[in-house]
Amino acid sequence: METDYKPGDEPIPIGSVVEYFGSPSPGRYRVDDHADPAKHPFPQVFRETDMDKAYPDRTAYHLWPVGVPHKIGNRHRSVSWVRRTSFTVISRPTKSSSTS
Repeated sequence: METDYKPGDEPIPIGSVVEYFGSPSPGRYRVDDHADPAKHPFPQVFRETDMDKAYPDRTAYHLWPVGVPHKIGNRHRSVSWVRRTSFTVISRPTKSSSTS
């Protein structure tokens, strides 16, 4: 699978549904939150990484699996610090839809 990211794209809105093809668990997820990739908890991972190439939209994504109840006991099923180039957007929330 390939990303649908194009240089200059804005960050994907919270509540969007995406097809994640990275590891550890590819599948359909909902964008649950955004983070600043420069604030990664293990900055040594990016010591020799060009952050603009790794996170071209300057956003790290937290993804929650679609269909999985959103509670602490399921947190291990989510993925964090996801790069925009690791997923394709399936749908974006509409103004009248709820993201809860």
